Amino acid sequence: MVWVAFVTVLFCLPQSSPVTVDTMNYASVALVAVLVLATVWWFVARRRYATPATASYGDDREQAELAEGIV
Repeated sequence: MVWVAFVTVLFCLPQSSPVTVDTMNYASVALVAVLVLATVWWFVARRRYATPATASYGDDREQAELAEGIV
């Protein structure tokens, strides 16, 4: 993951100096836009989804039989 993050930053850097409108690499702008949208979506969506509630299937013996059937 560290390598991917490092390479992503390298690919977003401008290719020449000085940086002008013509030589600017706009991948950094696109990357920031995607990261902002993903962060906003994560905050919005995490409240909408919840872990499923566990159902009560009776005593321990019944649960053990169900577990054996799953395997």
